[in-house]
Amino acid sequence: HTRNNFAVWSVHSDDDGLSWSSPRELQNVVRTDPKGPDCQRNMSYFGFDIDKLDIHNIPALVKFVYELGWARQDPYRSDRWASKLQGPWQFVGLEPPGSV
Repeated sequence: HTRNNFAVWSVHSDDDGLSWSSPRELQNVVRTDPKGPDCQRNMSYFGFDIDKLDIHNIPALVKFVYELGWARQDPYRSDRWASKLQGPWQFVGLEPPGSV
């Protein structure tokens, strides 16, 4: 499991879930930046003007939905998407910036 989107922990059971080990943090699984994540990043970072929906950005919304599901390509394997998910603190949330 993860904690705060960056600390990865592991537990295991040797008896089909009757008992569990104590959680232990797995080291060097994710890269973080001491300054913290960029929590103000929004969908414009990915090239979609859909941070506020209105009649004028429906084409951008359709393109976003297409790329996520109907394109039949894993967005994480797309060069365009993968180029934006480089470096420390790369996670994608669905809430508006600053809501957490």
